[in-house]
Amino acid sequence: MTFLLPVALTQTKYYWKVQAHDKTAPDLITGWSVDSDVWEFTVDLSKTPANGAVITVAGATRPTFTWTGASLAGATYVVQIDDAPD
Repeated sequence: MTFLLPVALTQTKYYWKVQAHDKTAPDLITGWSVDSDVWEFTVDLSKTPANGAVITVAGATRPTFTWTGASLAGATYVVQIDDAPD
């Protein structure tokens, strides 16, 4: 699965996680997966990314996030991005 951030980010450290929702669930309260692990990245426009960087944000403020999809037919996803890890 891939998500391109629709807005530019400012230069700082960010954390992100993903949660899947089964669109066949009867409502938006049920059918949610547990949160993924929390990953981090830093928007730093002054440096070149290190070799092996998973998310490249140097020179860009709209990173693309990639993860393995859930094994639910028709799952939808919520990507949460914040400057705090919790």
